Amino acid sequence: MPGNFEGGNAGMDVVIYARLSLDKLGNELGVDRQLEACRELAARQGWTVTRELIDNSISATTGRVRPAFEKLLTLSPKPDAIIVWHLDRLVRLTRELDRVISYGVPVHAVTAGMLDLSNPTGILMANVVTAFSQFEGQQKAARQRLAATQRASQGRPWWSARPFGYERDGTPRGGEAEAVQRAYQDLLAGRSLLSIADEWNRQGMLTTRGRRWTGATVRQLLMSARNCAIRTYAGDEVGPGNWDALVPEEIYRSAVRVLNSPTRKTGGGGPRRSLLTGVATCANCGGPIRTAWRGRKGEQGSYAVYECKFKHCVSHRQDEADTMVSERVIRFLTAPQFAEAFEQSEDDLPAQQMRDELGSLRSRLDDLATDYAAGLVTRSQFLTASQTMRSRVDELEDQLSQLGSDSAVKGVTGMTDEQVRRHWDGLDVDRKRSLILAVVVSCRLRQKGRGVRRTDERHVDVLFRAGDPAKVASI
Repeated sequence: MPGNFEGGNAGMDVVIYARLSLDKLGNELGVDRQLEACRELAARQGWTVTRELIDNSISATTGRVRPAFEKLLTLSPKPDAIIVWHLDRLVRLTRELDRVISYGVPVHAVTAGMLDLSNPTGILMANVVTAFSQFEGQQKAARQRLAATQRASQGRPWWSARPFGYERDGTPRGGEAEAVQRAYQDLLAGRSLLSIADEWNRQGMLTTRGRRWTGATVRQLLMSARNCAIRTYAGDEVGPGNWDALVPEEIYRSAVRVLNSPTRKTGGGGPRRSLLTGVATCANCGGPIRTAWRGRKGEQGSYAVYECKFKHCVSHRQDEADTMVSERVIRFLTAPQFAEAFEQSEDDLPAQQMRDELGSLRSRLDDLATDYAAGLVTRSQFLTASQTMRSRVDELEDQLSQLGSDSAVKGVTGMTDEQVRRHWDGLDVDRKRSLILAVVVSCRLRQKGRGVRRTDERHVDVLFRAGDPAKVASI
C-alpha cells in the first residue's frame, strides 16, 4: 500500500528527485505535482528534505544525459534516502538501475513504498519494475514508429507539435507563413540568419514553444523540407506531402545549398562591412582579397584598403574599388545582356517540369524498394537502378536550387537606370554581395602601376553572366 514505509527512520536527511519526459506547455506542472507528493511523504515521516533535483522535459529512455540524475549519483555526503513519485521517474533502463544500486542509497517511492536496494529482495523488485517500464517504453516507441511510417506513406501531416508557419492540420498559419516566405527571400538575398531572428524577436513573433528566435533556430526552420510540402521520415525525404507548400521547391533547395555551403560565414553574426572580400581576387596571382588599414583604424586620416592576401600584389582604397564595382553592376542590371541572362528565370515552366520529374523519380524509388523487399528484383538490379535514379534526383535538385538562387535578381528585371540605382542604394552590404554573386562570374583587381594613386575602371575587371552559360559579358 502506498505510504507504508516500514523501516524508515524519523530524522533522516533525504533528497527528492522528479522528472517529466515531455513538458509540452513548458509550465512544469507535472513536476510540481510530483514534488508536492514527495514533500508530503517526507513531512509525514519526519524526514528533512536537503535538496530537490529536477529533470524537466527529459526522457529516461533515449540515452540523453539527465543533469539532475547525474548530480544525484555524485552527491557527497550521500543522503539517507531518495524520494521519488514512482521508480520509473528515477530509472527506466536496467543499466541505470545498476548505477542506482551501486550508489547504495534506499529509494522511497510515493506510489509503491520503500525499495531497499541493499538486499536481494529489494533489488529483485526494482529490476522487475524497471524491466516492465523498459518494455512498456519499447512497445510505445514501436507503435509510434509504425503510426509515423503509415502517416508518412500517406503524405499526411504527422507533426507531434504545431510547426511554425502551419496549423496542426497542415494549413498555412497567416502571419507566420508569410514570415517564413520572407525569410527564404531574405536569406537568398544575402541576409544573415541572426538579423532575421532579431527582426522576428522585435516584432514579438516567438517560436511555437513561446521562445525567442536565434540564428540556429531560424536555420533549423529553413532547413525543413516540410516548408515545400515534402514529407520526410527519419531524416529522409520520402515523397510529396498533401499539405500546402509555403515556398516552391527550388527556393527551398537553393536555401539549403546556401546554408550548407562550406564558404558560408557562420561565426560572429555581426553586419558585414566589406563589399568585395570573398568576391574579388587578385588579377596578378589569383589570390583572395582581404581588408587592411592604412593608418590606425578609427584615427583621422586612416582608411580601409583591399589588398592581395598572399603576395600583396595589389592595393586599392576600399571606397574607390567599391564604387567602381557598384557602377559596373548597376550598368549591367539595365543592359540587354542582363535581361537575356535572366529571362528564363521568369518562366516557371522549367521549374515545374523538374518538380514533376522529381516526383516521378521518388515514386519509382519507393516502388523499387517495395519490389526489392518482396524479392521481385535482385540486389544487383536494385543497386543499379536506384543509383541511376538517385543521380538524376541529385542533378534535378541542384538545378532547382540554381533557379531559386536567381530570386535575388528577379525584382530588378525591367527597372530603369534610376530605379536600379535607388534599389542598389537601399540594399545593405549583405544584399549587395548576394546580388553581385548572382550576376558576376569573376571580379579581379589589377595593379595600379607607379605614380597612380586613384582606382579607376582600368584596375577592375568584372565579367558578368550572359544568356548562354558558356558565355560571359564585360560591361
